[in-house]
Amino acid sequence: MSGSQRLYSNPFYLRTRFTILLLLINGEMHGYQLIKILRKLGLGEINPGPSTVYPILHSLEKEGLIKAITEEESKRKKYRITDKGILFLKSRIKVTRQFMAYIQALMDLAETKIDNYRQAASDYNTMIIELKRMLIELKDRIEETIKELENELKG
Repeated sequence: MSGSQRLYSNPFYLRTRFTILLLLINGEMHGYQLIKILRKLGLGEINPGPSTVYPILHSLEKEGLIKAITEEESKRKKYRITDKGILFLKSRIKVTRQFMAYIQALMDLAETKIDNYRQAASDYNTMIIELKRMLIELKDRIEETIKELENELKG
């Protein structure tokens, strides 16, 4: 697994990226301002510092999700979310809502099964078949959403 693949599978890194984009919806900010807010929010076991935040800012900028603006008088950079960044956030929100709906349905099914627990093998088979159906349905919905978002980004 390459370094960037490891980062994209790291929940702390992903939460920090997403939160930075959400913060920038409120307006332009310096990296240091973002660090202070991220630390107050407490995104997990790690306090995001410059060695975490600035590489994420550079990555987001490289992806076109944010834009750095250098202030003339101080030569400091402020960051602003781009239209592409806003579309990215919308797409992640849509996919996350679908995933959350799937998890809710799965929990409801599990709760029902627990309430009506029987040790019969057919009961387990029925549950596995139902879970498989739900996973296929979720996969199809996510693929459909990704196609819609790709079309939006192209258009």
